[in-house]
Amino acid sequence: MAELIIEDQNVKDIGSYMKSFSLRLESALDDYLSIMNEIASEAVNSGEISDTLEAFIQYASKLNNSIAEIGSEINTSACAFIEEVDEKDQYLY
Repeated sequence: MAELIIEDQNVKDIGSYMKSFSLRLESALDDYLSIMNEIASEAVNSGEISDTLEAFIQYASKLNNSIAEIGSEINTSACAFIEEVDEKDQYLY
C-alpha cells in the first residue's frame, strides 16, 4: 500500500502565500489600470486606438477584486483540506 504524506504546514504556507501574492497582483493591476486610464485620457483620447484601449480597460477592470477573492479562496481551501484530512485520519494519530 502506498503511503501518502501531507505536510500540513507546507499546504498552509502555500495557501497563505497565494493569498498575499493575489493581493500584490491585484495592487499591480490597479496601478496598471491607472496608467492605462491616464494614457486613454491624456495621450490617446480619440480614434480607433482610443476605442480599443477603452474596451481593453473595461475588460481588465472586470478582474478587479476577483484576483484577491481567488487568492483568499485558495487559502481557505488549503486550510479546509488540512482539517478534512486530519478529521478523516484521526485513527492514525
